[in-house]
Amino acid sequence: MDRDEALALLHENLKSDNLRKHCYATEAVMRRLAREKGESEDLRGLSGLLHDMDLEITGDDMSVHGNIAARMLEEKGVPAEMVEAVRMRVR
Repeated sequence: MDRDEALALLHENLKSDNLRKHCYATEAVMRRLAREKGESEDLRGLSGLLHDMDLEITGDDMSVHGNIAARMLEEKGVPAEMVEAVRMRVR
């Protein structure tokens, strides 16, 4: 998945401008961290970009937040590492 595809998926599932801005900022932070650690900027950045794309779908149900987004990404055939990064959440 390239960034254009990721942005289209984000915009399709997340309508709030403030939530989108949060996702853009998370992408930037993740890319910077990946660069500093010598990891894939695209993998980390796109994981950050899409980490909250199911928030408007899940609403207040944090028990499923991340799982729906992960399922969407699995259907798109993205790397498992990205799926798992999006699925993770603080418990």
